[in-house]
Formats: sequence, structure tokens, C-alpha cells
Amino acid sequence: MMNNKTLNLFERLPFFVLNKIVGQLKENIDKVCFSLICKRLYNERNRYLYIPLDMSDDRSRWMISNLKLNSYANQIETYDHFDDEHYKITKFQCFDSKESLSTFYKKSLGTDSSPRFSNWILKENDNVDIKSLVVNYNFQGNICEIPCVKRVDTLLFIYPCETIDYRLPDNIKQMVIPFQDQEHCFGENACLPRQLDFLAIKCNQKIQKHFLPSSLSNLNLFSHDFNHPIDRDVLPDGLKHLTLIAGHYAHPILKGVLPTSLKSLTLSSYSGNLVFYDPLTLNHHDDNNNNNNNNNNYDNNNDNHNNTYIPNTLEKLMIGTPPALMDTKFNEILSSNLKTIGFLTNFSQFIDNNMIPPSVTKLHLSSYPQAGQPLVIPSGIRHLKISVLQSMIPRDSIPDSLEKLSILRLNHQNSGGSLFQSVLTPTFKSENSTIVTPFECITPSIRSIKLPLLYCLHSDLNDIPSNIQNITFVDFAMEKICLRRLDDQQKFLVMTPMNQGGIILSISKIIEMLSNRYQIERNQKNIWNIEYLEKNNIE
Repeated sequence: MMNNKTLNLFERLPFFVLNKIVGQLKENIDKVCFSLICKRLYNERNRYLYIPLDMSDDRSRWMISNLKLNSYANQIETYDHFDDEHYKITKFQCFDSKESLSTFYKKSLGTDSSPRFSNWILKENDNVDIKSLVVNYNFQGNICEIPCVKRVDTLLFIYPCETIDYRLPDNIKQMVIPFQDQEHCFGENACLPRQLDFLAIKCNQKIQKHFLPSSLSNLNLFSHDFNHPIDRDVLPDGLKHLTLIAGHYAHPILKGVLPTSLKSLTLSSYSGNLVFYDPLTLNHHDDNNNNNNNNNNYDNNNDNHNNTYIPNTLEKLMIGTPPALMDTKFNEILSSNLKTIGFLTNFSQFIDNNMIPPSVTKLHLSSYPQAGQPLVIPSGIRHLKISVLQSMIPRDSIPDSLEKLSILRLNHQNSGGSLFQSVLTPTFKSENSTIVTPFECITPSIRSIKLPLLYCLHSDLNDIPSNIQNITFVDFAMEKICLRRLDDQQKFLVMTPMNQGGIILSISKIIEMLSNRYQIERNQKNIWNIEYLEKNNIE
């Protein structure tokens, strides 16, 4: 309970301060609870309280019209699609050479297969708010000629494109693009958007200095054959996230190549040892003897210049295994400033838990066991994320510090004597042949779990331990169904793409609701869920 002094303090605070306090609360339900602290905050809630609709799926906003709290109708953001044509977008998609037309409540746009764009549903002068453009066919031509491309924030290509030798529109902030000729992706006249924040490209071409815009904060290079050295001044100073998925990458990364602003680094392969250094002590003179101005010379016998140098300001590291180190012991000395460590699917080295610094609180394993070897989760880990769970985690391998457990997929194959029984009965056999479920490895310290949706449909959720307060189920499309346990053990606040804040009194209702939805999605006709929309009478 709040004492009188604290209560009096909240009663005296000006409303602009209250607005700042409420703005720091992430959950809408917490904002509502804040307004119930005292009578004054409730009666005058309209002066400081605003509850936005944080929707993961824009097409489902219409579903929430009857799910609002009547007492907070003036504080909750309103949204009525039937009165607002500005957000009603028609999407055109091509499936199996047949044209299909559907209406969606989603701020994105698909394209047809006409190179002249004569059959496009949306034209340049249409009064529609387009946030993203998805080109889902083999596009050949100048990107700037695509209708509406100068009005979108996000541009995504599904199939490879031709070489770009022109300036791209500056309005684009996020871009995903593969190339047909991966050795010649960008010509001499190519220029990326000046506001570009996120770039993901499938490209084998060497990136030249000053080509990437200074606005870029997230760069993804996903090409198995990319094997060019990265020179200094190639990566912009403000870059925060770098992903290099190149299984045979064998070039060293010298000091000063990675910017000090970098917070997250993903390397599927690397050269030499991982060396973390203090960027404040960076001395370019040490490397200049082996750096030929614009062209780094890596052909030297000095082992120090064959390593991968990383600023010790890095917070997240996702690592794979170079081909030459397969099935060896992982002996790298990691930075004590790391907060998150993950091992990619190609990581195949043996690792001891004492190799993980005590500063790490989040551990991401591509599978468990990792590299065929059970791992005792280090103490201090608060969030454990496992992409594929192949066998049960022994309870004595889980530290008391663990608060969140995420399992994205359960393996259906035999693995090391641990059997995943079937798709419909996701259980394992322990060493003594006792049938156990993933709930068996949940210790009292764990408060949140994430599991595949399939497990939710064919399990008794009443087996979920009472210490679990937040439950998230993820389906094959990575859509989330979130449950938040209320005071009553069987009362849950459910958050789905079609329901933002409903209360479920019986957990069996959740299973029934999700089972129907899963059957619809599993039999969907295409990636845009046309069959799903038809069955739910969405017009």
C-alpha cells in the first residue's frame, strides 16, 4: 500500500509531470492502474492520461471497437475504419499467375506482375497512407518508376533485382533487397537514400567508403559467399547493429573498422581470435604499417593483424564458427561489458559456461543441446532463448537468476535418446523414461515463458506453474498471443492480433479460440491470409 506522504506527493504534482510519469509505463494496463491511485488522479485523468493503441497488426484494429473500458473512453485512442477511408488500403497480389484482389486494413502494398504498372490498383494521386511497399515478383527495371515508391518508408523485394546505378528516393528509411548479379549490385552512379535507417542486402560486392549514408543504424549483409575485407570509414559512425551472415568470411577486422557506436554484432564466421579493445586507446599508427591508405593489406605474418577487433563497448554478440574451427573448443575471451550472447546455427564448438562473462544476462542458443553438448546455464542469466529445443533442460542446469524462458520450436525428431513424441503430444522422455513436458523445467524463479502455438493447442495449460505471470505463444508466422495472469489463478488478460486486452476467465476458452484460428491459418490460400479474412467476414 502507498503511504500518505507518497500519496500526497502525487496529489500535488502538476499534470504535465503526471503525463511524463505515465509516458514511462510500457503497459496500458499499468497506465490505467496509475490513474486509480487516488480520487484526484481518477477524476482528472483526462488532463494527463492518454492510452495509444499499440497494434502489431493494423488490419485487426476494427476488432477492438467493443473491447474498450467505458470509464476510459476519452483516454483511449479511437480508430474506426468505416469512418476513415484514409487508412483503408487495397492490396494487389499475384498468386500462381492468377490475379487475386483483397481488401486489407494494413499500411502496406503488394504489386502485380505488369512491368508497365498499368494494372496497379493504387495510383500516385490516390489519397492513401502507404507505409510499406512489398514487391513480390521478379522485378526488372528502375525502382524509381514504381508507383507510390516516393511515398513509402519501407521497401522490400522478395525476388532478386537488377544492378542499381541511380539515386534511390530519399524518403525510404528501411530497405530489404537481394540482387541477381551479386558481384555487381551497385553501379558508380548508385546513391542510397539519405534517410536510410535499416538496410538488408544479399550482395557479394565490396562496399566502398562513404557509400553507406550516415543515417544508417542497422546493416544486414546476408550472402554466404561475401568475402571482401571491410575497410576503415566504410561503416558509418552512428551504426548500432551489424549482421554479417557469410559462412566463409575469412578477413580480419582491424581496429577502428567497427564504429564505437556499435551495440550489436552478428558474425557467422570470422578471422583469427576475437579481440575486444578499448576504443579510447585506439592507435591507428599500430596498423598503418599494414594499411595502404585506401586499401588494407591483410597479407602479413603478424598474427595480431589476422584477428577480429571489436570495441569493448559492444553489448550484444551473436557468433558462429569459422569452417577451420569446427568441432574444436571455444577459447575466446569475451568482453566483460557484454549483456547478450548468442550462438548461431553454424556454431559447432564446445563451450564451458565459465567462458560466458558474468555481465551477460541474456543467452540465445540456436538449439539445446548446443553443438550436441548439454550446457549448464551460467548463473546470472535472466533470459534464456532457445530456437530449437531438442531435449529437456535438466532443472539443476537452470540458475535461480532465470526469469524468462523462450522456446521458439520443439524438435520432432529423435535426438540423443530424447524423443519428441509427436506433433500432437509435445512431450519428451527423460533419462528414466518418464514422460515430461516443457513445463517440467520451469523453476520458481521464472516469471515469463514463450512457447510455440502448437504446444498451446494440444496441452493442458492448467499445468502451467502458478509462478508464471506472462505467457506468450508464437505461431509459424511469428504472430504472438500473449497472456498475462491476473490475481485469480485462472483469470488471464489476453492480447492477440485480433484482441487487445480481453479478459479470459477460463483457460479452456483460450485453447478453443486459438485452435479455430490455427486451423484457419494452416489452410490459408496465400501469405496474405485471404481465406482467413473471408471466414471472418472481413469485407
